[in-house]
Amino acid sequence: MSENLMDTLSKGFSHFSKNPILWAPILLMFGVMFIVLFALIIVLTLAFGIAFSSVGLGEMSLYLILVLILSGIVVLAVTSYFSAGLTGMCKEIEVSGKTSFSDLAKYGNKAWVRVFLSTLLMAVISAVSIIFMIPAIVSLANAGITNQMWLDAMNASIAGNPLAFEQIATTAVEAAAFSFIGGLLLMLVYMLIVMFVFYFMEYAIVIDDLSVTAGIKKSWELLKTRAGDVIVFIIVVSVISWLISMVSYFIAEILAASVILSLIGMLVTLILDIAIIILTTIWAVRKYLVLTEQPLHEEEDLLSY
Repeated sequence: MSENLMDTLSKGFSHFSKNPILWAPILLMFGVMFIVLFALIIVLTLAFGIAFSSVGLGEMSLYLILVLILSGIVVLAVTSYFSAGLTGMCKEIEVSGKTSFSDLAKYGNKAWVRVFLSTLLMAVISAVSIIFMIPAIVSLANAGITNQMWLDAMNASIAGNPLAFEQIATTAVEAAAFSFIGGLLLMLVYMLIVMFVFYFMEYAIVIDDLSVTAGIKKSWELLKTRAGDVIVFIIVVSVISWLISMVSYFIAEILAASVILSLIGMLVTLILDIAIIILTTIWAVRKYLVLTEQPLHEEEDLLSY
């Protein structure tokens, strides 16, 4: 099965516009996340109040780190559930022509743990990119500029000698500039490769009910066998998402003149941001189904009930 990119985008947009139920997973996700985090803040605040009188500053710092980790896990779990549900709903629209809230629960319950684990894996793989900045850090260290020298330069600048800070900053930039730019470029290349290789991992996990490792293999297989289609699709969808984000940003900036207009701008920005999530999901789902040669529902009037 084959389908050109314009057909994928236009049909995906048509299905998005005819199925307002697709907004539900994201709106529910925000609502659930707000309730859960609000409850978590209350519980932890009470716990902190009790613990504060019996522990020192070091223990409180440890508690704070644990709170941040716990909050991150909760947010990731909630987003994984609704992301899996949204992907499943988009799949049902593309293969059967309709979807419902039962699909949200069905795919969310079935796949959220694997989506959660795949997201954690992606976070770890992405974090590895920091190694490309190590040469810049080493170059800066080898420049012989110590923390005390920075402090002395800042104090001199405050005392009325700004050239002191400028001189040491210039030395630092000259020492690390080449390594920093090179590291930044390598990091960018690495992140692009990661994006291309793992792009369809979550969709494979949800749509074909695969394990995390099988989802990775499937995504890699699609990139190997249909590299041109996959790379062009990812780039085009990423550019469209970026353009919509820029429109959202400029609207928010234009409407920031007053409180009321600012609230309107925030609402418009939220709507556009949610639209980006839904559109990229339904486009990716349709593209995945096309690449894996799975049957598609081709009726012109696709409505959800």
